[in-house]
Amino acid sequence: MGDLSRLTLRRPPPILTGLIAGVLLVALSLFWVVLAPTVVGGSFSYVFTAGNSMEPLYTQGDLVFLRSADRYATGDNVAFNDPVQGLILHRIREREGDRWLTRGDNRQQDDVFKATDADIVGRAVLHVPGVGRMIGSLQTPSNTILLTLATVFIAAAGASRSTSLRRVRWTRPHLAGLVAQDQLASAVPQRWAAPFVLGSPGGNTMSAAFAVLLAVGVILGTIAVSHGPTETKPLPLLFEQRAVLDYTAKGAPGLYDAPAATSGDPVFAAVADEVLFTLKYSLEGVVSNALISDVKGTAKLDAEVSAANGWKRTLNIAPAAQFNSPTTLLSGTLSLRQVRDLIAQTETLSGVGFAQYRVRIIESVKGTAVVTGKPIDLNLQKSVGFQLDKNQLSIVAGESLAQGEGGSTATTISKPWVITVPPIGFQITYDWLRFTSILSVVLAIAGLIVMGVATRITERAGEAALIEARYADLLVPTDADAIDFGGQLVGVSKFDDLVRMARRTQGSILHCRAFVGDQYLMVEPGVTYLYSVRPRARVTK
Repeated sequence: MGDLSRLTLRRPPPILTGLIAGVLLVALSLFWVVLAPTVVGGSFSYVFTAGNSMEPLYTQGDLVFLRSADRYATGDNVAFNDPVQGLILHRIREREGDRWLTRGDNRQQDDVFKATDADIVGRAVLHVPGVGRMIGSLQTPSNTILLTLATVFIAAAGASRSTSLRRVRWTRPHLAGLVAQDQLASAVPQRWAAPFVLGSPGGNTMSAAFAVLLAVGVILGTIAVSHGPTETKPLPLLFEQRAVLDYTAKGAPGLYDAPAATSGDPVFAAVADEVLFTLKYSLEGVVSNALISDVKGTAKLDAEVSAANGWKRTLNIAPAAQFNSPTTLLSGTLSLRQVRDLIAQTETLSGVGFAQYRVRIIESVKGTAVVTGKPIDLNLQKSVGFQLDKNQLSIVAGESLAQGEGGSTATTISKPWVITVPPIGFQITYDWLRFTSILSVVLAIAGLIVMGVATRITERAGEAALIEARYADLLVPTDADAIDFGGQLVGVSKFDDLVRMARRTQGSILHCRAFVGDQYLMVEPGVTYLYSVRPRARVTK
């Protein structure tokens, strides 16, 4: 029978282990000082860009790292919290008192909100193009599920692998050494540690469970940190421009219900030579979140006189007047005598005349406004048609004196980040997600540490203790006297050889504790396979 071998764990030297631990500790410390997010106590933050306001420097989906500072300066790219639009990343243009004027590099106007130092989250120090788009694709429900399953599979597969082994040669023991163990106690694993030993049935299950728990905690933590406590969503803003035209003219007793002609009444040439037109313009939010501010513009009234053959002339009724509020009034007088003189002159010069002419009152409004923090352009042009003959001026049937034009823009709002699980209606909040991720990671790391300590204690107890912890389900304790060693005795170099044979034949491995060490035997017809483990030396004090 040839030399026999025993199994020992492959582990790095203590100096190398300490060096690796030191490097990891230093790396973790540097990460915390330099890159730790503010949501977990650091001074570093990051944002994913949305929109094109900072092009060409930043484009849609870039990852921008921010670092908080004691003071900021003109030219800094900073992220600040706008109470209406949420987090905005723009460049500081200048100081105005205790506030900053900011503007996107791709914008022509300053931001409406003027941030203070307290509103600023941090200064941009680094940016990585396109990362946001990649992470955004990973955060879709289908990809998140696939990533979680892949991580769980890899973690479980890695955790289930037993510790690598190597062979150490030693001198073959004599069969006479197989005696009942009462002279030298061989190493036995600590009972509490055995279920936690890596490579044991219970240890494999628990290590896989802790690895899965760790992977889930890391994924949940990544989602929590990448989203932050709030989420930004688009908010449609609906507004409407309204123009209402009224007119009055001189009347005669008993001619109208009122003392004078009012909107909707015909104006008779025999009674009135002038018509007073009044335009009432208003800019209104259709929904409550459309807040109107900073309205500026001009409004004017014109009268266009035209004929059926295409001839037309324009007369100004009210010159352009400035306004700076959401509502404005503008009045102007149309002289019917002037209009008839213009028509008579044209007929004389052209030799062509018509029984009726068209008079259109044109309302023109141009300007700018801000709707809930979003700048918009105002450009409204409406008209009301009248018919004019030698006797009267009357509104065309079907024409409306009140006209409007809707518009919309969009902004973004920040709201607490919440996911609702449809079947049960359970809401997952940012705080819950962060707490669950931290708890999962802490429990997983604590569990893996316990397993590592248990494995280390068992290793120090000797190879026999490690074998008993890992393969207790295959071992049958016995005495040498109870074994029939008939036939050939073959020594094996690895305990795994006995394990494979036992599992192939669905048999058991006999375990004898002897003076010369632990002996493991696999008895088959005509041959007995033997694997021996030297005893650990006993230290006498």
